[in-house]
Amino acid sequence: ANSLVLSLPKLMNVFFFMFVFTAIMAIVGLELFMGSLRARCQDADTGDILAERVCNIDRKYSSSGYFCEERHDCVDIFESPKGGIVSFDNFLVASMTVFTAITMEGWVETMYFLMDANGAPIAVVYMLIVVMVGGLIVMNLALAVIYTSYASSKQVFQKRWQTKDLEDSEDSDNNDSEGDFWSGSEWSEEEQAEHGSDVKLPVMLERPPSSASQTSTADPPQRPTGQP
Repeated sequence: ANSLVLSLPKLMNVFFFMFVFTAIMAIVGLELFMGSLRARCQDADTGDILAERVCNIDRKYSSSGYFCEERHDCVDIFESPKGGIVSFDNFLVASMTVFTAITMEGWVETMYFLMDANGAPIAVVYMLIVVMVGGLIVMNLALAVIYTSYASSKQVFQKRWQTKDLEDSEDSDNNDSEGDFWSGSEWSEEEQAEHGSDVKLPVMLERPPSSASQTSTADPPQRPTGQP
């Protein structure tokens, strides 16, 4: 969670670049493919529409693509594929189509629709640019930003943890050097008799020599003058 929060400023730059790229490719798609995905083959005798496949209505960019069979006309009378979701008829839907291709979801089918309606060369070049730049470079760039932020956070955490361990180790060494003067595991008989059996008092295992004891040891008491 902290890594995501730290990576937000850089991710905003990546998302802004993705937004600009999506808008540019949507505008290019409007100029190249507007209305082409609505064309379908219509039976010239009965008027029945073959809605399964998009046809090349005007051969604008190439003589390739899908052409209707004999006694069928390619007419612009149907909606775009998938209920109008895959379309380049307006900027909003075109942006959605480009963004879907960037996520690598259904871009091959969208390319086939464009190939049938406009010919293979222009459709293949357009979709490869969308997928290579948007789907591979931009998406991997976003993942790289998140991973870099995670690695930086991990290094900071490890440094803090090592510093804390070093401080704890120094504190432990200082406490050990001061010595253990009292222990609650044993009690003297005199203190037990004075305070009662219900009270447990610790016994001093090691006492530092007091100044009074040092003085008495260094200077023994003198016999008063005039006494035998």
